[in-house]
Amino acid sequence: MCAQNSLCEGGSDHACEKDCSLFGGNRPCYLGCSDLPGVDPVLSPCWQDLEGDTCTDYQLLGYCEVTGEYGATWAQEKGGSFADFVSEGFTAAEACLSTNGEAVVISDERYALTHLEGALLDAGVAAIYLRTDVVLTADLPQLGRALNVTGRCYTFEGFFSRCQLNGDGAHRIFSLVEGAVLHLAALELREAYVDDFGASLLVVGARVSLFDCVIAGSRTLGYGAAVAVIHGHATLDRCQLMDSTGDTGAAVYLYNGSAAVMTATVVEGHSSRRCGSGYILRSSLLVLEGGSQVLRSEATEYGGGLCAIAQSTVRLGGGSVVAECTAQSTGGAVYLDDDSMAALSGGSSLRGNRAEGSGGAVDLRDGANRLEMMDSSIEDNHATNRGGGVNIENGVMNAAQYGGAVFFGDASSHELVNVTMSGNRADDSGGALYIAAARGHVALAGLSLLNNSAVSMGGAVFTEGTVELTRGTRAEGNFAGLYGGAIYGGQSSTVHVSASTLAFNSAASRGGGMEIGARGSVLLTNGSAVMYNVVSKMGGGLFAGQGASFVLADSSVSHNMVRPDGDNDNKALGAGILLSDHASARIVACLVSNNTFAGIALVGKGGGIYVESGGTVQLEAGLVLLNAAKTGGGISLNDDAFLSLAAASVVRLCRAENGGGVYSKYATVVVRGGCVVTGNTAEISGGGVWANNLTVHGSEVSNNTAFQDG
Repeated sequence: MCAQNSLCEGGSDHACEKDCSLFGGNRPCYLGCSDLPGVDPVLSPCWQDLEGDTCTDYQLLGYCEVTGEYGATWAQEKGGSFADFVSEGFTAAEACLSTNGEAVVISDERYALTHLEGALLDAGVAAIYLRTDVVLTADLPQLGRALNVTGRCYTFEGFFSRCQLNGDGAHRIFSLVEGAVLHLAALELREAYVDDFGASLLVVGARVSLFDCVIAGSRTLGYGAAVAVIHGHATLDRCQLMDSTGDTGAAVYLYNGSAAVMTATVVEGHSSRRCGSGYILRSSLLVLEGGSQVLRSEATEYGGGLCAIAQSTVRLGGGSVVAECTAQSTGGAVYLDDDSMAALSGGSSLRGNRAEGSGGAVDLRDGANRLEMMDSSIEDNHATNRGGGVNIENGVMNAAQYGGAVFFGDASSHELVNVTMSGNRADDSGGALYIAAARGHVALAGLSLLNNSAVSMGGAVFTEGTVELTRGTRAEGNFAGLYGGAIYGGQSSTVHVSASTLAFNSAASRGGGMEIGARGSVLLTNGSAVMYNVVSKMGGGLFAGQGASFVLADSSVSHNMVRPDGDNDNKALGAGILLSDHASARIVACLVSNNTFAGIALVGKGGGIYVESGGTVQLEAGLVLLNAAKTGGGISLNDDAFLSLAAASVVRLCRAENGGGVYSKYATVVVRGGCVVTGNTAEISGGGVWANNLTVHGSEVSNNTAFQDG
């Protein structure tokens, strides 16, 4: 049996493995099973009949009355007698009727308020059953004991619905002081008002649970118009909180070590004059699970949906959603400050939120704030300034509009796992993700970066630090108005792509799949693919800035394209890979294939790879296949560049006007170690290799074709 005021953790207690009345099995229930008024803790606190119906089902579904008589729905829904459904030696009448306090039924509308006030003041009353709506003329008396209040008001059609407690726009409904344990079911708390905290429900050092309740139209000049919990616990299951207004935390306020668990609960249409129109936490814990939602709420300052400060924690799981929330300043959905944390998992999502400042979905301010994401998504959020989805800062302020989905402004490490970022936009750079700090490190594992865009650089990702894409991360369908359709790495940045894909991205100028800036480095490994990316000028798949370095191993660069616009034919370079001056690439056991320039006539230089002056390419056990260009169908080298083909590399079936396989006017080309250059075609000259400085050792250049010379 559950201990008094205990937590039912992981089914460790036999009684907690059952339904536990309104709470359910292996999830935390801040009220232990035996705490529920109206249930005998000696007989069977989690009793179920032979069909699995609990005492709560008997009560809420109208199977029995508190007098022990058969309820209005018994004959139609169950039939027979209570004895036909005996379980654990008890009928419902024996197991479910209160023996630890009096049960009061309030049904006469004329005297409902008087009877309710009297029942709240009577220490002997453990359960109140409302059968009529009640309109308050003053605040209800404070509660300091255990109590169960259930509503079942009959409609004209003979069905029953929630009963309403109405504050008449001037009064608080429930106020719990230390030691109180209140359970509410099938009630509507409406039109409550106070100047300070918790118009509908104020919980101070107490515990409260709500099942199938509605709280609507609450107003306060202070905190938590609907619910305020101060050093207490709250559990809401299948509830709705709607249309509240307050200065801070219009719907729910949690303070000073409080905790709240929301299951399948909807918080919608709230308005806060400061922050956290849905929830505000100060040194507290909030858990949203079971498809809970925070919808269409607005904060005049920050945290349109949630605001967590002073070492608070927010956990979203079980498909929970924060959507279409707005902040006039920062954090359209969630605002974190002062060492707080938000953790998203289990299919939770932040979508369609907006901030007029930064962090359309999430804004992390000063202090050691933390964002954890696993199996979750950030979609279609917008910020006027930076971080359309998430803005993470540590005292760093930026003036431009960066990071359509996530902005990391600090120098610490972050990891995003199995997250979807789609449809985000940056008005400058980093359509989905922007890493501002040179020492920043972000690991992306199993991410989907889809259809994001940036006006300038990095359609999906812009980094000044280090970014890792691993475990099947996909960057697809992203667009950059200038450079780096999927990824742009700034000067001296680092990009590691492992077992991941950059595909169907585009950039208006360079680096359809990725561009890395001067002295930056790229590691592409473990079956990664850069394919079907498009640019208008240079580097259809990959572009390396001056002095940058690429290491490609066991990966592919294929089916990328340069589609020249206007008179850019002479600037069309490197359909697959472009290495700028003094950049280098080591390509090991990789495929570079089917990269080309758009158009019927051959245009551009370096179908597979183009190397600027001073650049270096080492191809080891690689295959350069079926690429095409006007000059250097497979590989084209500018003056002072260097190409080494080694370890049985193959250049095959490439075509060009000059240098079908390799074009190298004054650069150095060394072919050794069993390499093969074969089956390539030149419409003019140099079918296999066009070069003035060529060395071949133990390799083969054969069966190539030039229709005019060589």
